[in-house]
Amino acid sequence: AMHLANMEKRSWLLSFLYRSKSASPITAVAFTVFLLWFAWAAVVQPVLVNAKVKLAKDEAEARFCRQATARMADTVQSSTWLDQYAHLKYVEVLGNCISELPATERVARTKQLYELLQDTAKLRPMFTRTWTSMGTTAVSLAEESADPQSATQYIQEAEAVFQKAVELSPKRQEIWVEWAKKDIVQGEYEKAKEKAQICIELNQEFGDCYWAMALANIYLGEFQEGERQLSLAREKPYWRESKEYLLLLADAYAAAKNYDALIPVYEKLFAIDQDMQYRVGLAAAYKEIGDITKARQEASQVLKSDLKLPFEIEQFLKSF
Repeated sequence: AMHLANMEKRSWLLSFLYRSKSASPITAVAFTVFLLWFAWAAVVQPVLVNAKVKLAKDEAEARFCRQATARMADTVQSSTWLDQYAHLKYVEVLGNCISELPATERVARTKQLYELLQDTAKLRPMFTRTWTSMGTTAVSLAEESADPQSATQYIQEAEAVFQKAVELSPKRQEIWVEWAKKDIVQGEYEKAKEKAQICIELNQEFGDCYWAMALANIYLGEFQEGERQLSLAREKPYWRESKEYLLLLADAYAAAKNYDALIPVYEKLFAIDQDMQYRVGLAAAYKEIGDITKARQEASQVLKSDLKLPFEIEQFLKSF
């Protein structure tokens, strides 16, 4: 579609040039300036933006997250007719990389993204995906906020944003999933289940709906039902148990003190990126279930690594 639009614009310019053969030199110069500006704004600059976005996505997938987020932060500063596209791609890159960034940088990038999405929503208020991404970003800011008042404010804003998104597209399932995640962060697990059920009823082949339901079940201590919902999610087409999903699942099992279920989740996470912090989690989980031998093995692996540990955690690992 973008290619066809550019072809139409070029055809119009050629036609205009043909009709203006007899124009004065001043008109010709003005037209040339306009043509050069148009070529830059409508063709060259968007191509450059798209190339930067692709490079940032590749960097994010390769876990070069600081480079990827810095590149996207720079890209969204360039004003083009691809602004909305760039902002939404920034959401994707940041979502893939958020857990990899240092805390201060993570918060700064997320705040910048939130402001960009707010601006985008004002420009195109009927575009549902912008509102959904804004709600997701507000929830992330609430989780990162050290100030309870600010966290509450972000949660309230997320609630209003998701309501707006549903008004625009009530059958779009990703809205219901992200809205359910907001309820989970807020501790409103029954509400999260209600939204997950709406999501399932809209399309029973969308795995994320069952995953959101499973999280709510686990937080409520409904482990058997949670496992059933997770199994249903894994059966659905295109379902991928990403690092983001595993981290949220680990949080749920840890909060519910289901350490037997938490252990395989940490093992999957470690298999993804070999982060020794997951071995710290494994050591703690094995200790909780009384398997001191395995706890000692995990602790030994961490202490042999180059991971810089807080004093309390180092002492904990040395206690086995």
